[in-house]
Amino acid sequence: MRKYKILFIDDEESIIDGIMGAVTNLFSLKGGYEITYSVLKNRAEIENMNQIAADIVLFDCALGGAALDFGGLDETTFGMELMRRFRENNERTKIIFYSGRFVMKGSQCYDFTNEEMLKLINELHIYKMIPKKAEFIEGAIMEAINEMDAIIMSLEDLREEYKSEGEFLVKGKLYPIDEMIRELKKGTKTGEAFRESVLKMVLTYMMKFGGDEE
Repeated sequence: MRKYKILFIDDEESIIDGIMGAVTNLFSLKGGYEITYSVLKNRAEIENMNQIAADIVLFDCALGGAALDFGGLDETTFGMELMRRFRENNERTKIIFYSGRFVMKGSQCYDFTNEEMLKLINELHIYKMIPKKAEFIEGAIMEAINEMDAIIMSLEDLREEYKSEGEFLVKGKLYPIDEMIRELKKGTKTGEAFRESVLKMVLTYMMKFGGDEE
């Protein structure tokens, strides 16, 4: 069973626990996936969020109940600032932005200015923007999982097959398979160098020998 790590940045842990209790059961029954999740809700946890190699991170737009310093920002948009900080060190992790305050108004989906919407799309590469409801969270997580990085999924399959053994040489340094998966999920320079070498190797093989195994 494939495993996925989900991270929530939210100050309402009990609500997330209730939502994810139902979601994890549905994923296990419908998709054969194992979902683990954590909720970061205070300053120390959030400041260390870049150290966690998650497949998907969900940010709450409004964090009014969290013990955080908003730095002069309105609490209803502080989630955007946290996403910006996260994205600086995590290029590939899928981000889902959600809130109970999003306003659904026909063609106008969310209560953001045009400038804020462009920033979310162009700078932060948000995968989905959804209301804070179980059905929307489940659907967004499922879609994100179905579009997971092929190299990461292949490495996870190899890890399962070989029981976490094996190392990869990148720029003169050996990385255990678990560490390389973390580097890839975070989109670090090491992870991107490994990705480039794998793609080059695969494409070179296909040019020389063809890609049809039949």
